[in-house]
Amino acid sequence: MIRQLGVSSSTLCAHPVMRRILLDAYPAARMWDGPRIKDEDILIYHLKGCDAAIIGFEPVTDRVLDALPELKIISKFGAGCETFDFDAMQRHGTRFGYSFGVNKLSVAELTLSFMINALRWITPLNQSMRAGERPMNRNGRLLTGRTIGIHGCGNIGKEVVRLLKPFGCTIIACDVKDYADFYRANDVTPVSFDELLERSEVLTL
Repeated sequence: MIRQLGVSSSTLCAHPVMRRILLDAYPAARMWDGPRIKDEDILIYHLKGCDAAIIGFEPVTDRVLDALPELKIISKFGAGCETFDFDAMQRHGTRFGYSFGVNKLSVAELTLSFMINALRWITPLNQSMRAGERPMNRNGRLLTGRTIGIHGCGNIGKEVVRLLKPFGCTIIACDVKDYADFYRANDVTPVSFDELLERSEVLTL
């Protein structure tokens, strides 16, 4: 059972709905109300005495774990674990929780919107209009039928493939992992990185 939860993720703490949900579940949770913590000493101060923590991009280092012997469970909020020293966590017996792919739909939808935005010149035309200019008509290009290159076809990349299906695109992908079954089921062609760059009309990373 968690005795004291510390939340250092500034993004989570600043979001009123997520904050309320968390405090409803853990009324005594220690929330961080400042800017993102980049300093080890500040993180140690905030999490002192906590046996569980929800971390964003704060530095979970050997020194931090040494100073927080009570901290036994860490949950990661957000994508990316670059600030975690997993070897140190293993040495300290600190358990780690992270649900991969929870943001895949939101990121994939945003990716699709960027594709259409770029092909249709939405941003430059919007900026031009806001500057009081009268830009010449630029119809842009269709997403339908384009060759789309996906560099990294994991959780998000697979969701992008799914969202692109109605557009009838040719989809090529490059990944360090082999997703052969997924590629076959979704008509995706695996290619080398060089071929990905050469053939893609739209490239998403």
